[in-house]
Amino acid sequence: MFGRAVTLIRSRCVSGRRGQGDGRPPRPRSSAPNLSPGPRAIWWYAGHSNPERPKSMTDTTDMTPATPSTPSTPAADLPAAAFDPERRATELAILDALRAVVDPEIGMNVVELALIKQILLGKDETEVKMILTTPFCPYAGSMIQQVREQAESVVDHPVKVTLLAERWDPRDAGLMW
Repeated sequence: MFGRAVTLIRSRCVSGRRGQGDGRPPRPRSSAPNLSPGPRAIWWYAGHSNPERPKSMTDTTDMTPATPSTPSTPAADLPAAAFDPERRATELAILDALRAVVDPEIGMNVVELALIKQILLGKDETEVKMILTTPFCPYAGSMIQQVREQAESVVDHPVKVTLLAERWDPRDAGLMW
């Protein structure tokens, strides 16, 4: 039974291949372009000019003995530490205050919904970067005002609220800072 069906199918298109018996042009060999970066892209990203050969490396060492030196700058001029506990405490206080801002459509606060993306603390101004649950949220204006008011209750300077164009993913809700 199957032998006869295969014979009928093959007889309809002469050789069993497209393009040789049904009047349509043959399909190109590569239907999709190769979008993988390949080894040349790796060299390009690494900053090498010639992908076949990396820049030559040199080993230069300074043979002069190290002399003990006294710091010429006071400790106040040195860059700030990577982790500032006071700064982190202020960020957490702002996040705690922002828990009072509730999305009226969903009924959860903006921190639990992961709408607050970044808090930038400055000496004269603080910026809160946030997203909305929907692109044209009808409550955007009131939520921005509430975020500003709650953040200003923690810090003593103006707060700027910036809306990001990032899309909200409900799977992020519940993840805490």
